[in-house]
Amino acid sequence: MLASLSYAIGGFITKHRASRVSPFALATWMTLASSVLLLPAAALGAPTETPGIGPVAAVAALGVVGTGVAYAIFYSLVASVGPARTFIVTYLAPAFAVLYGATLLSEAVTIATLAGLALIVGGSYLAAEGRLPGRRRAP
Repeated sequence: MLASLSYAIGGFITKHRASRVSPFALATWMTLASSVLLLPAAALGAPTETPGIGPVAAVAALGVVGTGVAYAIFYSLVASVGPARTFIVTYLAPAFAVLYGATLLSEAVTIATLAGLALIVGGSYLAAEGRLPGRRRAP
């Protein structure tokens, strides 16, 4: 609960306190600070042998693209559309999890799963638009 609350509050703090800072600078400093904080744990779990170039390149690509660029996009969205609308994208993750599970792992998709996804997508739409379909937006 505390992690979820902190995640939500962090977006609003970012919007109000760091709105004048470049999203790329925010992503860089956030990633750098996280790396420094995780360094002791990484040192304790260091491999006994030097990894090959393939694993090192994979970790570097995930770090730069999967984290760095993703956070730069995230902070750009917070600055342009606000934190409330930015966080709506996190509600779409279950839909992709069901899609990947069904296509890649042959998991069953039940009526309950589809009903849950409909509720998630419907709630996300209402949160983003703030109105029911067919109704005019308030002036």
